[in-house]
Amino acid sequence: MLRRHLRIASAARPALSPRGRRAYGASLLLAGLATALLTVGCKTPTIAESARDHWSRYGSDVDPATAPLVSLGLLDSSPVTGAVTVDGTVDAVDTIRGAWLRLRDVSGSEAYVRFAGGQSYAPRNALGRRALVHGTVATTTLSVDLQRELATDSGASERVLARIKAPKTVAVITADAIWIQGSGLADPYRPVGAETSDPFDSPSDERPTP
Repeated sequence: MLRRHLRIASAARPALSPRGRRAYGASLLLAGLATALLTVGCKTPTIAESARDHWSRYGSDVDPATAPLVSLGLLDSSPVTGAVTVDGTVDAVDTIRGAWLRLRDVSGSEAYVRFAGGQSYAPRNALGRRALVHGTVATTTLSVDLQRELATDSGASERVLARIKAPKTVAVITADAIWIQGSGLADPYRPVGAETSDPFDSPSDERPTP
């Protein structure tokens, strides 16, 4: 395509001096490269295509591209209304049930993620994986006890638990769907009978058998 573009332009090239011809040729090359890049860009997979083709979905069958892609840092600094899609790395996960996970991005911004109504669970070995989350956002203040409960459920050390000394306000995404990258993910937890699965709504000292 790039060669064809240059041939067409060359046929219509006006008579120029050697120096002018070099400059004219350079301008054609840049124009051709720009055209080629635009053509390639049109074929770049969307977030939704990547999620469907290369990632594992947990929760509802929704298209993440139907909601705006919002950075985790924006969740901390601005009120967000309606559904959003966020992108980050799982840096903590509930290893007991997979009832929640925590996303972090390269800036250090973070958000907790839970499923709506405890209707689904994330794989308990998702730590370190890239994830896309589609859902709605709210902020909440986690007590010291709840922070320690979450940290304990994620397998945190006693040293980490000892550093939790004050309440913390965080963004919590109530997700209807989560996509997690890569293979080898564990099967989600399957509850037996009724149980409390959302510590953000009603913390519980009960722990199901993994």
